[in-house]
Amino acid sequence: MPMKKKIAVCGNGWSNEYLKIVLSGIRRGAAENNADVFLLMNYAIDVCEEFKSIGDTNTFRVIDYVDFDGIILLSNT
Repeated sequence: MPMKKKIAVCGNGWSNEYLKIVLSGIRRGAAENNADVFLLMNYAIDVCEEFKSIGDTNTFRVIDYVDFDGIILLSNT
């Protein structure tokens, strides 16, 4: 059996309705294509305190992207 593909999904969690729809589709696609999905979310916004925003966006800095076969960026969420 071939190894599963690894897909990273990066986004901001402020729009729950959007995320619910998009992530449901990603989950179905991953199941149909023998892939594992790794979800990386933050809740940074422009109006929050700078140190909190920096901490939240570090979510995307701790991952080693070369370990993944693909990356999905969810913008404007």
